[in-house]
Amino acid sequence: MLGNGPIHAILLDVGNTLLHLDCDRIVLLLAAYGYRTTPHAIRVAEYAAKAAIDRALASAARSHGLALPEPALRTSYFETVLAGLGLLPGETGPMLEALAADNRASCLWSLPEPDAATVRGAPGSSPS
Repeated sequence: MLGNGPIHAILLDVGNTLLHLDCDRIVLLLAAYGYRTTPHAIRVAEYAAKAAIDRALASAARSHGLALPEPALRTSYFETVLAGLGLLPGETGPMLEALAADNRASCLWSLPEPDAATVRGAPGSSPS
């Protein structure tokens, strides 16, 4: 519930909103496992993954209220992206581990939207 005072901050998830996947970094990570691809192919696979995940969540919401499948039955975001690149689940284990480890060490969503600075500098936005 909002109080009567002014709003001092608005929080939002910047992943894929103001920050995008570093596809060049992912190309290098996958190349270490012998898989060659391009940043463009990763972007295409990622957008397809987002759509697939949105469809799965919408289907789960319609079928089971807002309940999601058991965690063990869900695929990871990166697994869905790799599937979009044509990789089969049996081929991706070490790659998924490397992507997850790299993401934990230094978030793979690290490329700012080109207009993000403009938005931050808009009247009424915080300078930090």
